[in-house]
Amino acid sequence: MGKGPSGLDLATALRKRNPDLGIVMLTSYSDPRLLSTELPALPQGAIYLVKQEISDTGDLAQAVKRAHEASRERGNRNNRSTRLEITDGQVDVLRLMSEGLSNSEIARRRDVKEKAVEQTISRIAKRLDIPAGSQVNQRAQLVRAYFELTGTTSG
Repeated sequence: MGKGPSGLDLATALRKRNPDLGIVMLTSYSDPRLLSTELPALPQGAIYLVKQEISDTGDLAQAVKRAHEASRERGNRNNRSTRLEITDGQVDVLRLMSEGLSNSEIARRRDVKEKAVEQTISRIAKRLDIPAGSQVNQRAQLVRAYFELTGTTSG
């Protein structure tokens, strides 16, 4: 949305004004933490829908219907997990890698040892099923995965 409040900020404000409002967040990010780990939580009952996962207009219509139904339920939960199975720290390391930073620079910025960064990268690769080996550049594959998850082609 550019400078200023994010879509999540807007959704939260709208939900406060109208608790019965159905909300569908349409995004290119498979996990909002890829954009920033400081974003507010998705409003309870909101539908988080990734553009690349929509195969036709029926998918979008179904999400709108689910959001409408969820808005009428008490104590509802998010209808889709918005998180990858990696920690906030791992998301941060992945983002810094995508910016082209070396392990030593990532360690300096995060105020950790370079070995800790190496271990974090190894854990991310394992979670994202990106193999290590002489046939593939694991770091390049991780950065590629980051750009695919954010819906972009490059930094």
